[in-house]
Amino acid sequence: VGFSKDTVYLIDGEEIDTVQVPQTGAMYHFIENEDLETAYNMACIGVTNSDWNYLATVAMSSLNLKIAKRAFSRTGNYRKLVLVDELIKIQGRVSPKELKAIIAAYNGEYDQMEKLFKEAGCPEKAMDIFTDLRMFDRARSCLEGQSDSQSMQVDQTLREQEADWAAEGLRDAKAAAEMYLKAGQSLKVRFWSKNTSRLTAVLIIT
Repeated sequence: VGFSKDTVYLIDGEEIDTVQVPQTGAMYHFIENEDLETAYNMACIGVTNSDWNYLATVAMSSLNLKIAKRAFSRTGNYRKLVLVDELIKIQGRVSPKELKAIIAAYNGEYDQMEKLFKEAGCPEKAMDIFTDLRMFDRARSCLEGQSDSQSMQVDQTLREQEADWAAEGLRDAKAAAEMYLKAGQSLKVRFWSKNTSRLTAVLIIT
């Protein structure tokens, strides 16, 4: 007898039944045609939560942050909303590839992140992220293409940071000693002692 949004009203004898008809197909059609505004409007008629999440993810990947924010608001994914808000703040001040690299990093797609930052001409940003994640070998891979003097200086800094992490974060004095030596630090082992079957090194940086 009629419909309203995604609800169709049917007469069954003396009763009126309702049938939900999600607009998923229409939404995906417009997404495929890269018409995210219309896809969003169709989603507002009625789609599932997973459909909203898909639309939001596609919009964010396409850097249509306005649609992404609206769609993520529908899913209640507040972590992604925070990310989108941060991207909106810097949009226009950094290149699209840098924005996509940040999204890739958030999603744990580190190969893609490194590739995009390099293409954007700022491999040091990928290196900073790898360093924060304590992925020092990956951080060193970002040095490719730099001059020998730059690479040597940055590599030494990375090795020192890795040694600091081993000494302070992991409390692995032996590993820290080896890393400091690779970084060109002069180390002197004061003494080695056995403590509850564990070998402990006391190191002094001179």
